[in-house]
Formats: sequence, structure tokens, C-alpha cells
Amino acid sequence: MTTKAPRPDAHGPEQQDTDLLDVATFLQHIGLDGVEMLLSRISNPHDVPETTDLDIANGTPINADISGSTDLDQPGITSEEEALAGLDRLGEAATERESTNGTPAIQEDLDLDKFLTGRVAERFPNARIATEESDAPTWNAFVQPGSKMRFQLDPLDGSVPAMALGFGFGVTAGCYLGDHLAVSVTVNSSRQVLALVGHRVYSTYDRAPLRVLTDPRAGSAGKSDGMINTKPGTVAVVAALAPARENVAPLFDPTLSWGLPTLRYSGKDYPDPGLTVFTTGGAPAAHMLAAGQLQVLVCPNPQAVHDAFPLAALAVLGLPCFDDDGLVPAEVFLEDFEAPQRPRDPGYLAVRRCVFTAPDAESRRIGELIAARVFHRRRRTA
Repeated sequence: MTTKAPRPDAHGPEQQDTDLLDVATFLQHIGLDGVEMLLSRISNPHDVPETTDLDIANGTPINADISGSTDLDQPGITSEEEALAGLDRLGEAATERESTNGTPAIQEDLDLDKFLTGRVAERFPNARIATEESDAPTWNAFVQPGSKMRFQLDPLDGSVPAMALGFGFGVTAGCYLGDHLAVSVTVNSSRQVLALVGHRVYSTYDRAPLRVLTDPRAGSAGKSDGMINTKPGTVAVVAALAPARENVAPLFDPTLSWGLPTLRYSGKDYPDPGLTVFTTGGAPAAHMLAAGQLQVLVCPNPQAVHDAFPLAALAVLGLPCFDDDGLVPAEVFLEDFEAPQRPRDPGYLAVRRCVFTAPDAESRRIGELIAARVFHRRRRTA
């Protein structure tokens, strides 16, 4: 099951958790490097140095001592050269990528992809790597059996808000050991980090050490009602672009009642107000839902696995999740992340469209109502 780290061969559970935490910390730091690289570029669009951002980033070690664990490495790709083979193809034509998810790739997608993939390949030369920008041969190699360690990444989740606003984007990465998702890390443009490491969910800000949010094995699933501070009616929707916004039209209907408390605004009272809706990617919003501030996160369409890694962390936290058919047990939702797949395989299982909520009763009520109105209780089609 996805929530459990693979059983160690020569080491105890504590050593295995430490090894996985090393991997998560590595992904945290290179994710932050990627966020900084992009923010620097879009903040200074006319100040392009002779030495590219990629050259600078590749020559700058991450601000952490990540020695890693060689026991996680196993021959699959036989050399660093083979691991890096195919990266140059990314610059040739964005239309050659295997995945049709999201908007067409822009140069920033390709540059971040090459940088992050190169860093992973350098650190884990025996791992197989695939990203949203990878071509068909790379995905073919990624899904072949025989590799113990695989990385799947979306180097820039939210390229439209990134380039239009300079925020509201993230870097997501998942590490599979065998066919099981063992680690996922999401770094958003605010430098918030949400990580799933084996049994546990961690969070932090910037380059501070990862800290445990909860440990389901200790019987603590999610935050208690007394620890949350949600803002009534706050909803983040993965629907910045027109096609997705059409699917969530009920959220913007001013005639619908959501049963919210009276809103005090500019000295006036507004009874039965509408929702406060933020249209953004899942990566930027997931951290604040886990932190107990946001009430509801809505994903109105099935998502590619590399886009949905932060949702796996929310499921392990024990946060309520609703799909077309109602409440989804965490172990059922996490099945969507099992076994690496090619995006264009006929049987590709996308991560189901869903609504995650904060754990309190009021957030659950609003989330279930949103799911009913948006999904109309139709069965999910991937």
C-alpha cells in the first residue's frame, strides 16, 4: 500500500525512514533551487547574463549535506551518461513530449526540466527519470521493470500563473521504490514545502529541516478541530484556464446558498455570502490545506500523477476526500498513485477528480456540497 515504505532488506525501519528522508531533503533543496531560478528569470526579464541560469545553478551546490544512501541504488540504467541521454532531446521540440497534460511547454518548462532532471541523474545515476516534458522513449524506459528507484517530476506546475503573476506555481516530484510511491515533495512559489516520506507527512518553509505534521502509525490522522484556523468559505480550485473554469461554474454562481456565516466587510454585513474562490494549481494550495488554513481544495478534472503528488500527502494526513461517489477512503485514493505508467497508455489511470477538505465538520460539509454540485455524482472517467 502506498502509505507504507517498502520493507528494508538489510536495515531496520528506522534506517529506511532515514534513507527516505534524505531523498526528500534532496528533492526539497533542488525544488527550491528551481523556484529561485524561475523567480530570478521572470523578475529580471531584460537582465539576461552571458552565463545562463542553468550554468549558475549547476555550479552551485545545494545548501545541505545530502550524502544519501547507496543501498537504495540498484542497476537499471547502467551509467550517468545513459541516465542523462535524452535530456538534450527536450530542447529540440516541445511538441515531442509524451504527455499531453496541461498547456504546451514553454522555454521555462524545458529549462527547469533539464536542470532538475540533471540534478537527480547526477545524484542517483542508477535511477530512472521521467517528467511532464519527457519524450516517448524516456517514458518507455521509465516504466520497464528492473529498476528499484524511479523519479517522476513536474518541474513547473502552473506555468501560466508563473509567467502571468510570478506566483501560484510549484515544483513537484515523486520517488518510487519498485512500484510503490515512497516519497513525494512539493515546493510552491512561496517556498512552502509539503513532503510525504514513507508513513509520515512533513512540512517546512524554505530550507529549514522537514518537520513531521502527523504520524498515522501513532493513531494521529490529520489535525484536531482545535488546531485548525480555516477561513470560512475559502476554496482553492485547480481551474485557472477556461475549460476547467466551465466545470466549476457553480462555485461562482451568486444565487447559490452555501450556508456560510454572515460576512462582515467594509462595515457592512452580508448574510449567506458566496464562496471565496482562488483559482490556482494544486501544488500552491495543498500546503495551506495541510496547515489548517484553507477550507477546501477542488480538482475538477482527473490529473496526471506528476501533477497530483501533493494530494497523496493530503490523503496520508487523513484529510477528508470526496469524489463522484462520495467520501473516498485514503487507501482507495492512494491506489491512483501505484505502479508507474506511461501518460499515453490506453489503460492510464489518472488521479481521480476530487475535493479535499480540512478535517472539521463545517469544512467537510462545504466540501461534500461542492462535490455534489460540481461532479453531479457522475462516475469518474479517466
